[in-house]
Amino acid sequence: VQARINGSQPVWLVLDTGASIDVLNEQLFKSLGLLRAGDVHLNAGGGAASGTFAEGATINLQGVEASGQRIAAVPLDEMKTYFGRDVEGLLGNNFLGNFVVEIDYAGRTLTFHDPKTFNLAGDPEAIPLENRGGIPFAKVEVSVSGRNTVTDQFLVDSGSTRTFHLNRPFAEAHQVLQELPKGKQIEGIGGGGLGGDTRFVDARIDHLRLGRYMIEKPVISVSRDAAGEGASADAGIIGGELLRRFTVILDYQNQRMSLKPNRYFAEPYDIDMSGLELVAQPDDLKAIRIKSVRAHFPAAEAGLREGDRVVAIDGRPAAEFDLDRLARMFMRNGKVIRLKVRRGETVIEAKLRLKRAI
Repeated sequence: VQARINGSQPVWLVLDTGASIDVLNEQLFKSLGLLRAGDVHLNAGGGAASGTFAEGATINLQGVEASGQRIAAVPLDEMKTYFGRDVEGLLGNNFLGNFVVEIDYAGRTLTFHDPKTFNLAGDPEAIPLENRGGIPFAKVEVSVSGRNTVTDQFLVDSGSTRTFHLNRPFAEAHQVLQELPKGKQIEGIGGGGLGGDTRFVDARIDHLRLGRYMIEKPVISVSRDAAGEGASADAGIIGGELLRRFTVILDYQNQRMSLKPNRYFAEPYDIDMSGLELVAQPDDLKAIRIKSVRAHFPAAEAGLREGDRVVAIDGRPAAEFDLDRLARMFMRNGKVIRLKVRRGETVIEAKLRLKRAI
């Protein structure tokens, strides 16, 4: 979303219900003349992020405004490389909590309702939320193998790109990975969090139940982190890949959430099938390079390497594709994708036949 800070030019912020406060890249924070009021330490994916904060800022989104905002400043230069656009921060719950927030993923619209005239207080199907430090949590039933279930509160995190994430202590306490065949577990490393890269295992489980909705055979991530959000005592995260299958309404004041399935609801739950982690170049967000390659996946078998620059995809310039579109392309089982990459002065052509690994 685009927002103005104290009347600034519009800046891109990630709508992040997993962030208790608003966060800006420290360079933008300084350029706006925001005055340091103290230090802040944020627990995030991959570890902690430290910075400063200012008080009393005003944030405006197309006429929707909240004043008296606390805004943190931390280094976020790397974040834009994962989004492929000039993302300058996070729009967190100290702003969102002033409204009833409606996220229409299918319609790509965001509506801020006045809680006095629109709320979920009388909605019998609304899901109760638990407020923990300004962050919403919802109850989810988890069944790993279909034999047993465990129910706990999970953080509602629109800023996460994953489906569902189990934090390491929760997963170890319930022996989640021991219930699943080793051959159906895939180690992974991901970036983009405030605290740096995260380590996890992807695996397909029997089901999740959120409110009245049964989520069949989703792929979840199990944290392997020793620090940061993935190592916290909270059970885990309901991520954006699950939330995008609904129109989501968050009523912070009444601590309720409404979910209404959209056209994405019946789509299968899958992860990347290429083995590529792609990022944009910091100095040219239209330029795409390979950050990492998962072993035994089609990209590794085709000889692609970390650092290769992608110059064409299926015969079209890579600059025509954004990272989100490519992520969707690489989830299509059986699809053949032809890549052309540059490695130094050498141009290499590779054919990837995507295959569901779990």
